[in-house]
Amino acid sequence: MPFDELDFRDLIQILEKHPEWQAELRRLLLTEDLLRLPGLMAQIASQVERLAQAVERHEQLLRQILEVQFRHEQTLQRHEELLQQILETQLRHEQALQRHEEILQRHEQLLQQILEVQHRHEQTLQRHEELLQQILETQLRHEQALQRHEEILQRHEQLLQQILEVQHRHEQTLQRHEELLQQILEVQYRHERRLERLERDIAPLKGMAIEWRIYRHAPAYLGRFIRRCRLLSFEELDEILEQAVDEGALSDSETDEIRLADFIVYGRSRQDKQELYVVIEASWGLGRKDVERAVRRAQLFARTGKRAMPVVIGSWISPEANQLAQEVGVEVAIVPYETDEAFEEQGG
Repeated sequence: MPFDELDFRDLIQILEKHPEWQAELRRLLLTEDLLRLPGLMAQIASQVERLAQAVERHEQLLRQILEVQFRHEQTLQRHEELLQQILETQLRHEQALQRHEEILQRHEQLLQQILEVQHRHEQTLQRHEELLQQILETQLRHEQALQRHEEILQRHEQLLQQILEVQHRHEQTLQRHEELLQQILEVQYRHERRLERLERDIAPLKGMAIEWRIYRHAPAYLGRFIRRCRLLSFEELDEILEQAVDEGALSDSETDEIRLADFIVYGRSRQDKQELYVVIEASWGLGRKDVERAVRRAQLFARTGKRAMPVVIGSWISPEANQLAQEVGVEVAIVPYETDEAFEEQGG
């Protein structure tokens, strides 16, 4: 009976309803080798998976081996460099060893000398022991002397106590003296203040004394500058100044400045015998301001058309003022200090 398509479909439906028959059908239709094929394929797949895992592990190991090999090569290179350095160091060590052997030979010679010195030291030590015995005996005597000194020290302490008591009394006396000294200093301070006030009061008198001497003895102080000198009177000075004001050479304030000059002396210059007016600033002690005033007032007076020369006169001049006078061309005349008796002898 032929097996048609309907029969085949019926067979499929039956097998779907009875799955356990499928295995029996495969056993009948397939050969023994084909039946074992799924199991073999599963085994092969399992082995392939294990092989893949093994290959992956081998690749990892290979990478690690390559890395280790690379590090080994670097280490080997460093070892070669170190070996080269070691060889060079060994050469230096051999040279140093040779030098050390020479030094050792010298040390042996020195050791021999040291042994000889040690022998001498032992002899010296023996002498030192003998000296030490003598020192011990001396120390015993010193201890006895120290005991006597302690007794003396005790007596000194008693004396020191007495001295301290005396010192205390002296300190009390010194304190009283300091109080007296403080009082004396206060009195001295008041006296110094009074002396300063007295000096300020006397200063104008000193200036007047200088001006009086110039008034009385102008030729004596100015003779080296001018001849036949005489003091210019107020009337003569006013006539010269008023004429300068009328001509517009000076202002009223400038003429007042000229009138403040201590003296204006008229005469003839000793150098060229020409007419010369000396503008004088006088002070007991001459400073920069005196020199500056003399220059300023002489310059103003020269604007009257008269030849003027600035001069400062005093009993002394400061170094600074003297330097300035030399720089600006101001003549300096020093009036020597005289006692009251000498002043009276001159008719003062």
